[in-house]
Amino acid sequence: MVDLSVLPIDVGFDLRLHKIAVTVAADMRSAAYDDSGVERIVRGTAEEIITTLTSAGYECVLVAGRKSRID
Repeated sequence: MVDLSVLPIDVGFDLRLHKIAVTVAADMRSAAYDDSGVERIVRGTAEEIITTLTSAGYECVLVAGRKSRID
């Protein structure tokens, strides 16, 4: 399980094609993303996640809030 998925199959479309920014909360520690057609998972700090997603072509915004949780 990951904190965030920006995979087109999960979102419904490729965020990169529409230049929609990904919101990354400061407490996120993992994200699933598309890297040239390969599904990958990055784990680390929010800053490391942003660096990885940006390298894969995603636009990212860091927010101080907490990630959303489903209780």
